[in-house]
Amino acid sequence: MTQQIAEPSPTAAGALEAEEAEVYAAAHTFAQALAESDVFQAWEQAAWALRQDQAARALAERLQTMQRELQPLLMLGAVTAEQRLELEQLRSDYLTLPTVLAYTQAETSLRSLCQAANEVVSKQVGLDFATNCASGCCG
Repeated sequence: MTQQIAEPSPTAAGALEAEEAEVYAAAHTFAQALAESDVFQAWEQAAWALRQDQAARALAERLQTMQRELQPLLMLGAVTAEQRLELEQLRSDYLTLPTVLAYTQAETSLRSLCQAANEVVSKQVGLDFATNCASGCCG
């Protein structure tokens, strides 16, 4: 004997749609509040400033080129002390640029805010919200 599964009643379907709409509205309100926060605004400004910094972009390109060129040698442990020193100096020069420092600090602050928001949501729903929203290997 096969069991028949009843279609949800229009009332139940309507209630579910209303509940989803409420969740989406709350998510929109949260996103708007996040976007308007001082922390997010500071991150956006720092990201814009970094994109506009020609010296930082040139140095980042040089660093990436050198890393690509040295990657096989790094994997084999065949980088000379001089090459390693040059790579580290280039990395240090980049990371100490004022625009890079400002971006890194703003990114850290934004990440902290997002982690705090995740903790609040996770506590309210009783599961690790961010982890359960992340896509898996297939999607």
